[in-house]
Formats: sequence, C-alpha cells, structure tokens
Amino acid sequence: MSKRPRKRGGFRPLDDNELARLTFHGAVGQVTGSCFLFETGGLNVLFECGMFQGGRSEASRNRRKFPFDPGSVDVVVLTHAHIDHSGLLPKLVRDGFRGPVYATAPTCELLKIMLSDSGHIHEQDAKHASRRRLRRGKAPAEPLYTVADAELALDHLRPQPFGEPVELAPDLSIRFLRAGHILGAASVEVLVRDGTKVRISTAGSAQSSSPASRSSSAARLRAPWRRRTTRILLSVDS
Repeated sequence: MSKRPRKRGGFRPLDDNELARLTFHGAVGQVTGSCFLFETGGLNVLFECGMFQGGRSEASRNRRKFPFDPGSVDVVVLTHAHIDHSGLLPKLVRDGFRGPVYATAPTCELLKIMLSDSGHIHEQDAKHASRRRLRRGKAPAEPLYTVADAELALDHLRPQPFGEPVELAPDLSIRFLRAGHILGAASVEVLVRDGTKVRISTAGSAQSSSPASRSSSAARLRAPWRRRTTRILLSVDS
C-alpha cells in the first residue's frame, strides 16, 4: 500500500484524482469564523479569514494557531467586511501571510475602519485584563492583535470591481458578483480552466438577480458535461 504524501506547511498534496480541494476551517456547526481553504495543487487560496464570536469558548479559538501555515497561503479573497468573515486577517499577516487580499472596493473601504477598530478593541481588552492579572500576580495579557497589526494587513488589500475577472493564476480566476448583504458584499465565482466539468455552489444572501439566490442552501455537486470550465460559487451566508 502506498503511503499518503506528507503535509507541507499544513497542506497535503492533491491526490491524482483531485482537481482541487476545499477545506472548511470555520463556520462549520456554527455561524462565525468563516474560513475556507481552496487548493488547486499550484495555488492556495483562502476565502474569508473570520473571527469566532459569541462567548469565551469562541473567543479562545481566535488565539489558536491556524491549522495551516499562513506563509503558504498565496491569496486571500474576502466576500464582505463583517468581522466574522475578515477579523483574523491582521493575525494571518502577523503570522506570515505575504500575498494580496482581494475584495470589492467598498469592502476595502469598510475594512480600513473595521479592522483598525477591532485592533483598538483588542488593545483595550488586553489593557483591562492585564490590570486584573497583575493584581493576582500574573503576567499581563496580550491583545489578539493591535492597531499596528491591522494597518499592516490593510496594506495587502487589492480592491476589485464587480463583474470583472481577476486572474489568480494562468488556469484560475475569480469574479465578484453583487450580493444583497451589506455594502460591498459579493458572492465569488471561481473559474478553473482545465476541462473538468464540475460545479460546486453554495447559497446565501444575494439579490434576486444573482445566481446564488437561485441555488439551494446546501452545497451541490453537479456535472455539466458540456462545460469546459469548473465553476465554484462561494456566497455570503451571514
């Protein structure tokens, strides 16, 4: 029996029969913490980098190491600016991510406000927690990330228009489709040009004109055999 290839940087090489792999690292069994890793064998794309929200147990998950090497992620794509979809981006950059972050122009403008504000909140939370800890003789608390971390993350933003293809690699491109969720929200269509005929789509909050509004809430796998392009639709759901 042949051995399964070893993981490198948290990524396992694709099997011979795999076109791509989509792994859910958040928003599974709960709403927050959206984070989906899309691997094509030549490119690692992270869709969303959201913060877990809700209570202490959820907050503790934000401090765990990412289940993959942030430095091995090539591209990040964000559908919208809500913190449960974008809030761990400063941590991702601080931990080694160096690539571009694609989002719509309005989303990028909102992120400039929301991520900086999030960093400020974490700094204040750590400051208050440190006072309590020092009274008990414990080491001061560290913020999840700082305003400075957020500002570094913002340098990676690459605003994109709606409806225009964005090439991530010679055989992989994305397109932002309008979604009726918040300002700048988009569903993301992924096109893989290699002759494989598979479509994966997930539904979410979108305008009636969007393909996402006409798909079911469950992920669907279909084989439109006459197509030469793989289409993967990741849509806003919360």
